[in-house]
Amino acid sequence: MKRNEQKVGNIWKTEDIFKDEAASLAFLDTYKELGNELCDYDGKLGNASNLLSFLKGYEKLTCLLGG
Repeated sequence: MKRNEQKVGNIWKTEDIFKDEAASLAFLDTYKELGNELCDYDGKLGNASNLLSFLKGYEKLTCLLGG
């Protein structure tokens, strides 16, 4: 179902998370950018330097999500 077809009680109140649509779009852009950076490490975690960089990026991503 689309968001506008859901009961109000079943959807997130995005206004409680983001001050406006621009803030939510900026969050999504940052999230995508960090995710793409992490994808660049595919097959390259065989050395300590790359692994450390990947884990730091992963930490940023999880912190962005509130984890």
